[in-house]
Amino acid sequence: MKSIGWWILVFLSFFCIGVLIFSQEYKKYRAKKNGYITLVEVVSAPSFCLGKHNRIGVTIKGERFVLEISRKSCVTGEYYVGKKIKVIYDAKTKVVLFPEKNTELSLIISIFPFICPFIFYYMIQYLLRQKEEEARKKQRKKKRS
Repeated sequence: MKSIGWWILVFLSFFCIGVLIFSQEYKKYRAKKNGYITLVEVVSAPSFCLGKHNRIGVTIKGERFVLEISRKSCVTGEYYVGKKIKVIYDAKTKVVLFPEKNTELSLIISIFPFICPFIFYYMIQYLLRQKEEEARKKQRKKKRS
């Protein structure tokens, strides 16, 4: 019974994470398809660079948005305050992203958390069947002796 509760907890965790990731990636995918390219000005840039999650700020129609940039772009100072850059903006979903962002690949990858629980389930079932077969073989050997 404990293994069933554990399985349900893992499945629901992966499912919820999958829903969140997929919905975010789907928004980006729709924004790239329905949005338009616009020229915006960088209003904030990182003062020091992190290993990951370096961000710049842009303003579109009075709203501030944050875009993630690579470490390389941060170190080289590619984006600085006052620089004009091209972005894709979708007013309906309020999403801003770089035109070169590969949203199709991200959308496909975001499906993985949905598939993971099923893979785990079949792996566990396979291992349990093997243990049962080993136990049966041992019982048969005891009966024969």
